[in-house]
This record gives sequence, structure tokens and C-alpha cells, in this order.
Amino acid sequence: MKTSIKPEKAKKERKKRGRKRLAEKVLKSIDVKEKKGNYYVVYDFYTGKIPKEFYIQLDYLREEGYFILRMQRSLIYTSSKRCALALKEIVKHYGGEVKVIRAVEEF
Repeated sequence: MKTSIKPEKAKKERKKRGRKRLAEKVLKSIDVKEKKGNYYVVYDFYTGKIPKEFYIQLDYLREEGYFILRMQRSLIYTSSKRCALALKEIVKHYGGEVKVIRAVEEF
């Protein structure tokens, strides 16, 4: 059974490694104020197989404290605009197509 790494320990391990992850670079490049809401990231990799590196980047975002909920294979929910935009750039980096949708009203 896989257990998740505590954020403090994960940050220490990254410092040892020295190389920045894609998600870390993407987060630094996003110049948008944080806006809480309901954001859905809909993506598709037409190659059929989602690259394992994509999941590694998702784990990094979770370690940074972003709430990410995989609702289906190609649908992610997050409550952060910065996280949604970061996910969009990560999907594009790995060759997928992506749309970010902000839900205004839930009923």
C-alpha cells in the first residue's frame, strides 16, 4: 500500500535533488491572483495512455497544498484558479488537449 509523503519531508527531498519539477516551474510562471472557486480541468491524451510523469506532477501540486480531486479519468476538480491554470499547462506540456471550466452556480 502506497502512503503519501508529508509535505515537509517532500520539500526536503526536493532540495536534495536540486532539479526543479515541471509543476514547480509552471506555478512560478503563473502571474494570476489566487481566486477560490470551483474549477474543472477536462483533458484528453489522444495517444491513449496518460504519461506517468503527469501523475508525478499532480502529486507535487498536492504536496504544495492544492486540493485536487480526480473525478474521472480525464476530469479533475480543484478549488484554486492557480492550480487549474498549472494543470492546464502541464497537460499541454505532455501533448494533451485541455479546457478549464469555472462553475459559477451549483444546484
